Amino acid sequence: MDTFRVSIEFEEILKGKSTDYTSLAHLEFINLNGVNLFHFIDKFISMVQSIPTVKSCVLSDCNVTEVLDSCLPVFQTLESLYLKRNSLDDDDTIKLSVLVSSLKNLSLATNRSTNIGIQKLMESVSKSSTIEMISLGDMMNFNDDCTKTISDHLLHQTSLTTLFLQLNQITDIGLHHLSNCLDSNRTLRKLYLHSNRIGNDSMGELCNALKRNHTIKKLTLQNNEIGNDGIKALFPCFYVNTSLNELDLRFNQFDDDCVHAIADSLVHNSTLTLLKLNGNNFGLVAGRLLLNLIKSNPVLSLPKVFPDDAFEDWDDDSDEEISELETISDQLNELSTLHYRSLIDFNRQAKVCFLTSRLVMMLGFSHEVAMMILAWLLPSDYREHKLNLILSANDQKFTSSELLRILTCLKLY
Repeated sequence: MDTFRVSIEFEEILKGKSTDYTSLAHLEFINLNGVNLFHFIDKFISMVQSIPTVKSCVLSDCNVTEVLDSCLPVFQTLESLYLKRNSLDDDDTIKLSVLVSSLKNLSLATNRSTNIGIQKLMESVSKSSTIEMISLGDMMNFNDDCTKTISDHLLHQTSLTTLFLQLNQITDIGLHHLSNCLDSNRTLRKLYLHSNRIGNDSMGELCNALKRNHTIKKLTLQNNEIGNDGIKALFPCFYVNTSLNELDLRFNQFDDDCVHAIADSLVHNSTLTLLKLNGNNFGLVAGRLLLNLIKSNPVLSLPKVFPDDAFEDWDDDSDEEISELETISDQLNELSTLHYRSLIDFNRQAKVCFLTSRLVMMLGFSHEVAMMILAWLLPSDYREHKLNLILSANDQKFTSSELLRILTCLKLY
């Protein structure tokens, strides 16, 4: 089903006179971005109640604050609710907090709640076993006190995996609280902190937290105020950390002076696969060091460290240096693409191996048969490395003809 088309059809029926909802019978996702619900509230409630398959609703910029009380019973039937740009205040946020016991995803980004509303919301989040994503980015009244409230309630929360706090006024004080949270929380996977006011002073605490945290996978810190001292304090975590896959440090305030710290800590790190560094003040020293790093680390990608327009403002006297940097930039991009594609291919092959091993165990194939299946499925480079996945298979005997019939039925041959 074309979800976008059906969602448009939902909007057309909502604004029209039709009460025939049969074309929407299996609709799971509704996007009413920009529709003023105040004018259609009764019909909106009637439609959603008539379509039990609806699980996700995007109501950005829909004047929800005017009709929130009427909408709450409908919202309680959803799994995902996105309420960006609705001028929701503390009272509204407190009302919405009751939904956290059933929702998986809740976005309240770009609204007006203060720490009072966030406190009640996070009390509910701390007790929820279903909530997986909360977005509180770009909040008009957000400050470090709000960050402390969130951090305190996530210390032992066991379901939230993704937290958006971008475009707020979080400083080093706020990151101090979040670092304490990461010390204890073992569920959070993705943390978005870009476009705040985070500087150098909290990087040491973040480093220590990441040394002890083994679950965080993605961290965004771009568009902050992190300089050389902050980078030097942060990157020692990568001698120890074995979980962080993606780190975004674009458009901060560091330069060549800290690149030794980056390169030294990552040369033997096999976990961080994507590091975004463009928009900082790099020159030839950084270029050479990063090129040597990516040549030594076959899993790391460093995309567009030097953007296409990076050298436009350089002096004419720097032609030689620019020429070398352009060559380095091309090599960095080429190797980053190669490493990225290799990683995707490896993950795909690992998934195939995993599924094959499960199939082997379910059907009771012998080890020899399992090897033959893997030999058909996988490039030679992967065979021996992955054969240990099928060692627990039950031992059964198949003749060659039986095996061929099985593989043909499974469309593996």
